[in-house]
Amino acid sequence: MPSSHQIVAVRRSFLLVSSRNDALVANFYALLFAENPGLRAIFPQDMGAQHSKLKDMLQTALTSLNSPRALIAPLKALGARHRGYGAQSEHYPVVASTLIATLKEASGPLWTKEMEEAWGAVLGFVAEHMIAGAKEAAAAA
Repeated sequence: MPSSHQIVAVRRSFLLVSSRNDALVANFYALLFAENPGLRAIFPQDMGAQHSKLKDMLQTALTSLNSPRALIAPLKALGARHRGYGAQSEHYPVVASTLIATLKEASGPLWTKEMEEAWGAVLGFVAEHMIAGAKEAAAAA
């Protein structure tokens, strides 16, 4: 569970780049697919809706971080859906590190080690519960 200090750091860092959300999301997927071309197959050809989903998910997560326990059920449901798309447990750290790299690049010299650690904690929390939801869905199938 991310600490309140980490939540503040994540929100502060996101404010640095939030005016460039469209470019941030496009850069994230470009980097993800360039470094992990095998992941491209689990995404739709037309990425427009996917870009919107990622922006919405980031905004929802950032506004809901004050009560992270309330995010657990939605994250598990999201993980179960992603299992159906072909997402594997080993994809989550790759996605997290790519998102952090994208945020770091977009933030430039304003990026700090504290921000990186905070994003790691938040994305670790997200991955933990999405993976749990995928496992629960697999066990139920």
